[in-house]
Amino acid sequence: MSLKKLFKPFKLISIARRSGVVTVLYPYQKPLITTEFRGKISIDRTNRMGGG
Repeated sequence: MSLKKLFKPFKLISIARRSGVVTVLYPYQKPLITTEFRGKISIDRTNRMGGG
């Protein structure tokens, strides 16, 4: 077994420790939604393109 494969789990653990906690305890904590959040889809019916 190569040393690279042997140390891979330790590398992953060190990366995870640097990033810290990235989840919330849903539904007990409200998610942080910033103004840059682009997940909500909205349809502007005045800006139509296409047939019909």
